[in-house]
Parts: sequence; structure tokens; C-alpha cells
Amino acid sequence: MKLIEEMATLTSTEQFMEFFGVDYEETTLQTIRIRLLKRFNRYKESIDKKQGDIDDQKLREQYSAALSRSYTELKEEPGMIMMDLQGGCFSCTKDCSL
Repeated sequence: MKLIEEMATLTSTEQFMEFFGVDYEETTLQTIRIRLLKRFNRYKESIDKKQGDIDDQKLREQYSAALSRSYTELKEEPGMIMMDLQGGCFSCTKDCSL
């Protein structure tokens, strides 16, 4: 099965993290899951634009690095987790692409 086909079967953020071998803290993931997947998707799109015909193993490594980077960036952003805990992002109607 091709990487993209395998990814299409993933139904949760936890499955993405496990599929790409990215360590995570459950409580942190619960508060950043939507922004994490949005950010990962932006990195993924950038990877896809830059890459021509690349084998699945190299692509998997790049996607894994992108997911790990997304998680680390969001985890380390000051106030991001607290904002979610206080309801900041969930009550907003704007698409701020965090």
C-alpha cells in the first residue's frame, strides 16, 4: 500500500502520531490537535510542492519530521495550551490558521 493510501486510513491525531513515530503527551495533544493537523498539512503541502517523484520511505521521513516539528512548535508556543484550556480558540469564529 502506498504512503498516501495508508495515511487516508488514519482517523485520529493519535493515529497520525503513532503512524509517523512521533512521541507525544496525551494531555498536550488533546489541546492542540486541530492546530497540529493544520500546521502539519501546511508543511506537507510544502514538501509535496518541492518533491517530484520521491519514494515512499523518504516521503515518510519528511512527513514524520514535519509532524514532529509541528508538535514541538505548538507545544512550545507560550500560552497556546492555556488559550485552549480557557476556551480562547474554541469560541472564536475566525479561521486564524493557528
